[in-house]
Amino acid sequence: MKAETILGVVRSPLPTADWNSVESRLQSSRINYQTIDIDNLNSAEALRGLRVLFLPNVEVMTTDQIRILEQWVQQGGRLIASGTVGNRSTPLARERLRTLIGSYWAFPLSNPATPISQSDRCQDQICRNITEWAATVNTSGTVAGGVLIPATQESYTAGVWQGSSASAAAIATTQAIYLGWHWGRGESPEVDTAWLQAAINRYTGASSPPQSSVARQNHTIQPAPPRRLSESPTTIQTPLSSQIQGPGQLFKPPTS
Repeated sequence: MKAETILGVVRSPLPTADWNSVESRLQSSRINYQTIDIDNLNSAEALRGLRVLFLPNVEVMTTDQIRILEQWVQQGGRLIASGTVGNRSTPLARERLRTLIGSYWAFPLSNPATPISQSDRCQDQICRNITEWAATVNTSGTVAGGVLIPATQESYTAGVWQGSSASAAAIATTQAIYLGWHWGRGESPEVDTAWLQAAINRYTGASSPPQSSVARQNHTIQPAPPRRLSESPTTIQTPLSSQIQGPGQLFKPPTS
């Protein structure tokens, strides 16, 4: 019997070599998934039947596409993002996306590093509930990442960069997980696979990787109603040492 496809993977206009690397890693991970071209993400029907949606290094999204994701999440869908997601989108789209995901990429690390679990540092039960899924990877493998900043009061640090004074490498909310590195592009497939599988397991209740073969399908979709935000995005450019925050704390930029 064919296993249920629970993961949708959005394909954006990445360079061919980058996308091939992402897809090769997905296939070797044995995760059952289907690819959705970002140009087909134009109504909620494209996500029908999916429980989890992965945005691997998707840098450009429109406000209409983000509205569709908002509607889908409100109906129970869950998001996983990686890399500089939305960084080349319009200011309004970036603001909506960071609110939806619960965090944003502030700046890149100077060197590749290893993401490690932060969940054991939680001081309250809410933090533990949101971050206990975090992967425990016994590896020295490194990935090219960046420092993430929480964007809401419901955002908790699930992973930190090893040796970086607790700079956030993964941030989670009740509805989304942001992995702060370019998934699929590095030389450490075990890091990519372990964190993605842990994120999927969080939303599906699974305790071990699925053993089904890879599945890819196509779908079509219906538009979602618009929603307005009143605030404009801000650009944060502060030293690494001033951007360290504990789980669940909203980052506040320094005043001039």
